[in-house]
Formats: sequence, structure tokens, C-alpha cells
Amino acid sequence: MSRPHVSVHLPRHVLLLAGAAAAFFVAFLIVDRSTESVPRWEIDLTTWVNDAPDVLAGVLWPIMQLGSFFAPIVIGILAAYVYGWRRGLAVIVSGVGAWFLAKFVKDVVSRERPLAFIPTIDVREGEGSGLGFVSGHTAVAFAIATALLPVLPLRGRVIAYALATTVGLARIVFGVHFPLDVVGGAALGIMCGCVVDLVMLALPTRAGANVT
Repeated sequence: MSRPHVSVHLPRHVLLLAGAAAAFFVAFLIVDRSTESVPRWEIDLTTWVNDAPDVLAGVLWPIMQLGSFFAPIVIGILAAYVYGWRRGLAVIVSGVGAWFLAKFVKDVVSRERPLAFIPTIDVREGEGSGLGFVSGHTAVAFAIATALLPVLPLRGRVIAYALATTVGLARIVFGVHFPLDVVGGAALGIMCGCVVDLVMLALPTRAGANVT
């Protein structure tokens, strides 16, 4: 079975990594100053998105699973079959790494989930307790999308990032994250995908082998 090859351009990864790092830093600064109180605009936006009808939440739920812990493992195995073991490994390492890094950031920042600030919010999954910044589901989804970036055509990249964005939106609809939690998670996931891919590029390959 022939495997598609898409060249990887180092500047693209560096620029994407820099942009994601800047977005994460800005979100972190805003949230770090408001762990005891959330900005009014963020509360209003969260409430507005959370007011989505239940039927929309039902449609979003299966898409939201793309940000679960097992999603990068399953997608990574599929990617390994289609694009080669290196790409599959990049997906798995990026996604799982984003999941655990998100937990680390949550412990550092210690901002609670929306229920602690908006008692009337509709929590559609779980109890709504625990820490919120950053969204682990969003981080995983964007890590997977970024890890697949080098091997996807333009349409595939748009779809991958659209799905990752939908995961973040779903977390707000389900009442378990604020918008900045999602922004921070997206940035963290992109950083994970970029770093892992840059490391993969630095690893030696067999002569004549495609780097995907």
C-alpha cells in the first residue's frame, strides 16, 4: 500500500508554535489575575453559549469525544496505518501529552469551573466541579489536528481544526468551561502538536524513507 507524502515546512511549525504560545500566554495572564472572580464578558458569553438547546448538545456530544483521553490513541493507530508509524506516534504523543499537560496547568492556575461562578449554569455532563483552565478536551483535539497537519490536504486541515474548535465550543455548551479555558486549551494543544512534530523531524530516518 502506497503512503501519501506531504512535505513538512519548518517555518510553518515555528510560526504556528509562536502564535499558539502567544495566545496561551495572554489567556494565562488574564485568567491568573481572575481566579477568584471571572470577567463579566466571560460570564455573559459563557451563559449565552450554555443556553443552547438540548438538541444541539446532543449533536455535539459525539464530536466532543474527539477530545477524550482515548481519542489520540485510536486516531493515532489509524494514522499509523494510513500515513506510517511516525505520524501515528506523533498523534498519540501529542494528544496524550496535551491531556497530562492540561492537568498540570489546571493545578498551577487553580481556576474553578463555571458552576463556581454561575450557580444557574446548566451543567450537562458530570457535576461541574474541579478546575477549568485549561480545557483538557480542547487541548487534546487541537493536538491531534496539529499532529495531522503535515499529512492532510487543505480541506482536511480545515475540517480537522473545525472539529477541534467544535470540541471547545461543546465544552462551553455543556457548562464545564469558560471561553478562556478553551482558548488556553487550544493553544496548549497546538504547541504540543508542533513540538512533537519538530522532534519527529529531528529524528533520523532510513535512507529514502518519507518523513510524515
